[in-house]
Amino acid sequence: MKRLATAAIVIALTLSAAGCSGTQEPEAVDADFGTPTHTEPTGPVAGTGREIATVEELQEALETDYPMAAWRVDITEMSVVSHLGADLLLIQTAWGSDENVVWEGVDEKQAELIAAVEGYKLLLAPNVMLVHGDGTQVPLAPRSDGGAVPMQEAFDLPPAPQTPDEVLAWLQAVYGPGGLVTLGETEAWLGTITSIEVEDWGHGLDEVLVVYTNASSGLSPHMSPLDRALQTTGSPLLAEYAIRASDGTGISGAVREPQAPGEAGWYYVPE
Repeated sequence: MKRLATAAIVIALTLSAAGCSGTQEPEAVDADFGTPTHTEPTGPVAGTGREIATVEELQEALETDYPMAAWRVDITEMSVVSHLGADLLLIQTAWGSDENVVWEGVDEKQAELIAAVEGYKLLLAPNVMLVHGDGTQVPLAPRSDGGAVPMQEAFDLPPAPQTPDEVLAWLQAVYGPGGLVTLGETEAWLGTITSIEVEDWGHGLDEVLVVYTNASSGLSPHMSPLDRALQTTGSPLLAEYAIRASDGTGISGAVREPQAPGEAGWYYVPE
């Protein structure tokens, strides 16, 4: 990992490809991270409030600073997880968990919750995401607290792959054993890939890059990190792509304007 200045490039973080296509099946709801959304937060930001180093400190701060906030009782869980080897703060809410839920005021409460969290100096994770009870993902602006930088600044990434074989080789070189990014102990998504092909699906679509996996279904928690990892390659083949589980379900997406390798990735703190 390179040691670089803490100045961070402004990037748009998405948990799924921009402009998802409805090719064969609808996008799956991921068991851990929910339905990919196309929210593009501004970034990066740095908090000016108190320093927060643990989830417990964040919980205490929210309880102390916002005791009467309507959104506080809607938070069901907060945790820091490893996602593509980066620390990600997950804030899960009950919004949308009940089909009879009253949505009035949710947008306002969400905005207030985001403003509260972004006001702190977050040292526990440079990446933050809200996950609604119905699985909707809302990534917040990346954090430059603690010297975090975009993926493309933190690592000397290979050039964007141009063929299916090169896509697999890129993923292995960056995320595989001994690769540039050290994945978390529970991140086993790379090992689920069985093959990567380019196929003609017809229906007026261009050729589709299809990643076949041995994941049990499109609801597998391996889908979310694999989807984002593909986007970090910057490959032009992602103009139309799909990830398929062993039961034939999965997720489909489209990246119409390819970014350079790493630009669709998380923020990392250089070692």
